[in-house]
Amino acid sequence: LNLKHSESKHVTDLLTVQFFIGIANALVNYLAFALFINTLSVTEIPLAYLVIAFSLLILNLIYEKLEHFFSPLQLLKVIIAGSAGILLLLWLGLKQENNHTVVFILVVFSFLIYMITSYAFWGLVSLLYNIRESKRVFSIVGSGDIPAKLLGYIIAPTLGHLIGYDNLIWLAIISL
Repeated sequence: LNLKHSESKHVTDLLTVQFFIGIANALVNYLAFALFINTLSVTEIPLAYLVIAFSLLILNLIYEKLEHFFSPLQLLKVIIAGSAGILLLLWLGLKQENNHTVVFILVVFSFLIYMITSYAFWGLVSLLYNIRESKRVFSIVGSGDIPAKLLGYIIAPTLGHLIGYDNLIWLAIISL
């Protein structure tokens, strides 16, 4: 893979982080869309995408401000902890009787969590390696995402039947 010995520890760590973030995103995404299809009407899809687009604008502004307050590693930790906290709140909301609004919010946050964890992760990686190193390293680090998504999307339906679909959020929180 043309890695230098001095890079192998960092690359392995980053690959592992990317893998577990990928599993969490796959589980949350699967759950969000499965619940959306079962709970809400197809006519609410355009509204969901409009809310996602507007929320991403706000999220980008917030992320820009957070970059000035935290180091890249601290920012990644804060974002992962915040994402896990939001997922915990959404799990509590899904336990309520009438959870249509929570399902809608889950769909929106599934996109937001995916985007902000990607921003923080790749922001950290891009600062660790210069242009020449990044040509070799980024493909290796990024390769953790594909098997993670594959594994996450394969195990989600089976685990959903075994532990309950709402409880897939716990696996995502653990993965984060």
